[in-house]
Amino acid sequence: MTARKKPTGLPPVNVTPTKWRMILHYHDELHKSFNWIANNAPDFRGTAADHTTISRNYKIARKHGCYYKAPRPGCRNLISELEAAQGIADIDEGRATDGADLQRQRFPEIPQRTVCRMLFKHGLKGFIRRHKVILTPHNFRE
Repeated sequence: MTARKKPTGLPPVNVTPTKWRMILHYHDELHKSFNWIANNAPDFRGTAADHTTISRNYKIARKHGCYYKAPRPGCRNLISELEAAQGIADIDEGRATDGADLQRQRFPEIPQRTVCRMLFKHGLKGFIRRHKVILTPHNFRE
């Protein structure tokens, strides 16, 4: 049995977490084929979703869950997750006081702002407020 070809000119399918959940529901719980989901399911009937698209999205949702967000290409992280965990442990144990101190001790080749951003991403404040104000020439006007 060959799959019916969908007509051209249909809008592309934007697979959202709800549609991923529906693909899992139709295939796992109702035991429908990918071809049936692409052609007869109400969520995909008016779209250009092919059975191969449904199959690929099923595998992604099965492996990663319905809220998977693919990593974006770009520069690699300068600080690995293991190094980040070690740096956070240094702060927790008192060997470093803030992001600037951690950068000086553990990551001298990485910019201070990057270390502070990594700490913020992991739920820590990377900066400590000054205890006293900085006095500049502006403060000493006569």
